[in-house]
Amino acid sequence: MGRPKGSPNKPGYQKPGRKPHSTEIPAHFTDKQIIAYKEQILELLESELVNNLAEAADLLGIPKIRVYQWSSVDKEWASLVHVADKIRVARLEADLDRMNNPVARIFRLKKLDPSYRDTYRVQLQDPQVEKLLQELRNLGKSTQPEVVEEKEEQPLFPLPEERMSPLTLSLPDLTKSCNEAES
Repeated sequence: MGRPKGSPNKPGYQKPGRKPHSTEIPAHFTDKQIIAYKEQILELLESELVNNLAEAADLLGIPKIRVYQWSSVDKEWASLVHVADKIRVARLEADLDRMNNPVARIFRLKKLDPSYRDTYRVQLQDPQVEKLLQELRNLGKSTQPEVVEEKEEQPLFPLPEERMSPLTLSLPDLTKSCNEAES
């Protein structure tokens, strides 16, 4: 009988939802191609057609890893990508000022710029604050620790001899009630 058709064990099987690997992508690009791709990626980022380098690479049909390699090797181009992100943030801020219901834009701004996030950290370096913190630390050191009385620990469950104590129940005298019922 054999395996069912479309089995994962058959050669050429591909998991659902995955894109086939393209063998048409060249392993190396010429310098002119690289410059052209970098310019196109910057234009895509600035025009808000894509949100990041991976989406730009997918749109242009080049390997994502190659685009990220370019950004790690070419620091000047990486700084241009950063500037393109800042331009998008500035546009979104301008749109936010004109909108009546800005909730969706706020979430996008929080993603793009950490200063809009709720967990944005502010560091205070004020001499008065430092002085007050030092006073609080000194107060904590000067207080005497409380003496805790040791209590004898009680077992969680009673010991076996305590469990075996005799059970005393007062039962009604049933003989009287039986004799009365017969008469």
